[in-house]
Amino acid sequence: MKKLLALNTLLICAFAFIIISCDNNSNNQTSKPKSESINGLYSFSDNSVQLEVRINGNSWSQKTIIVTGLGSDYDLQNAKYYNGIVKGTILYDDSGYVQIGSINANSLNIIISGKRVSLRKK
Repeated sequence: MKKLLALNTLLICAFAFIIISCDNNSNNQTSKPKSESINGLYSFSDNSVQLEVRINGNSWSQKTIIVTGLGSDYDLQNAKYYNGIVKGTILYDDSGYVQIGSINANSLNIIISGKRVSLRKK
C-alpha cells in the first residue's frame, strides 16, 4: 500500500511539473517583443471612401475622405479628422477608453459605420 501511495505521489508530482513547464514555455513565446514597428501610414480606398491612419508612438491620427463625385477639391474640403491613443497594438479614442481598432502585422483593422475595414501599411 505504501508503494502504491508513493508511486501515485510521484506520478502527480511529475504531471504537475510537466504542466508547469508547458505553461512557462508558452508564456515565454508570447511575451517576446515584436521587432517590427507599428509606426507608419495605413491606407484604404474604394469608390466611396479614402482612409488614412498614421501611427506614431502612442498616438494615431485619421483622415477620412468621402468620395462624393463632386470633385476632389470638394471632397478634400469636407474631409474629417480624428485622433486617439495607441496602447500596445490597440487603438483607442482620445479618451483612451473606447476601442477603435487593432493592428496585426502590416494591417490595421477598424470598424466604421458597423463595417470592419482593413487598412494596409504603406
